[in-house]
Amino acid sequence: MASPSADDRSPGRVLRRRELRRSRGRDGETPLVRPYHFISPPTVLSGDGDAIRRPTGAELLDWEVELVAVIGERCFEVAEEDALGVLAGYAVGNDVSVRGPHLTHPIFGIDWGVAKNADGLTPVGPALVPARFIPDPQNLAMSLTVDGQVRQQSSSAQMLVSVAAQIAAITRFTTLNPGDLILTGTPAGTARGHDGAYLTDGAVVVAEIEGVGRLTNTIVGTRRDGKDNSGK
Repeated sequence: MASPSADDRSPGRVLRRRELRRSRGRDGETPLVRPYHFISPPTVLSGDGDAIRRPTGAELLDWEVELVAVIGERCFEVAEEDALGVLAGYAVGNDVSVRGPHLTHPIFGIDWGVAKNADGLTPVGPALVPARFIPDPQNLAMSLTVDGQVRQQSSSAQMLVSVAAQIAAITRFTTLNPGDLILTGTPAGTARGHDGAYLTDGAVVVAEIEGVGRLTNTIVGTRRDGKDNSGK
């Protein structure tokens, strides 16, 4: 693999996969096979056990369990067959998302900045599992519960585009640095697939991936003055 000679960039970008899995279409969406990612700032991140504060005006708040691939070395134009070798490891992510018709523009489409990029909206954890302990990231059971009720239950085997293929696609146009995170997509079972049973304040959300860990977070409200109600 080659690496460009550009100046070093600060690590810690969050790259999100728009669509990933064969089963996602059951939630009423048409799966996209082409790798499609967009970038979020590191301020979206929170950790295991953190309270997830509902963004102001977000009436519909959704969940998405995702396998997070953590980059371990600076890389550019990585071949798919070599791509897993640039990873430091894996973590569990919950790509908590704001939903609603107000996010859709007739020309520009969905406003992903509002839908995905609120501070602390994306918990990742509970720890980094070194890549050597996950020999096959395409064969991991994945699940998510809300207040003990199963909402998502699938496998990374359902990915339309593998982790390695995603890394290869991203590095065709940009350098990845150590600490960059790739949220690789979510299976069926988001709120739309459960009759619109979106997250309520006080809900406890548990995302779990086989061999990687369990991520637990509680949804809390945010007052209009911008102060949170988490009690912290």
